[in-house]
Amino acid sequence: MPTPRRRWSRRAKWLWGVNAALAAGLLTFTGVKLHHTKVKNTTPQTRIEQPLERARAPTATPTRSHTIPREPFHFSEIPRGNYCTMYARLAAEKMFGIKYERGDAWVFAKNNRSIWKGSADRVNDVQTILQPGNVIGLYNPTSTYNSRERPYTHTALYVGKADGKHWVMQRIGTSDRLEPLEDYLAAHPGWEIREIIAPRK
Repeated sequence: MPTPRRRWSRRAKWLWGVNAALAAGLLTFTGVKLHHTKVKNTTPQTRIEQPLERARAPTATPTRSHTIPREPFHFSEIPRGNYCTMYARLAAEKMFGIKYERGDAWVFAKNNRSIWKGSADRVNDVQTILQPGNVIGLYNPTSTYNSRERPYTHTALYVGKADGKHWVMQRIGTSDRLEPLEDYLAAHPGWEIREIIAPRK
């Protein structure tokens, strides 16, 4: 005998629908029906802070050291003429407070203290020895003071390194000059560095 078909009242159908809807909502909330739920990315995002100001590129030309004057010294007490060593000695005292003993270029090292002696036509050969305040003995192949007993007849004061070059202050004839020694040697072939001099201790 066939089973009689169960009839549902309108109220029963409504209650069944409500229960079904609640069940579906509960399952979604608890995460059972994940295919209907978007998974939120909980990975913390790293924020890249932009610098307030970009680092400035280095200037093409280095600035000159503050220890190097803008122009050579001038001394009224130096007579006109070839008094290069007197000029170097007075400039060393004015700029560095260093006092050298007096003497002409070819005896200046004997009266003071020689820290290097040789023959170099490039400043790079002696740059590890040079210190600001040293006096440099220079050989001039055309000097009328040259002799066998005189390895050099000119001196210049080394004042420091700037712009990648070694600057000297010197008296040439009656001209007081401040210039890179590299440039001077390049413009005067035959000139050589013969001695580096420091004051007596």
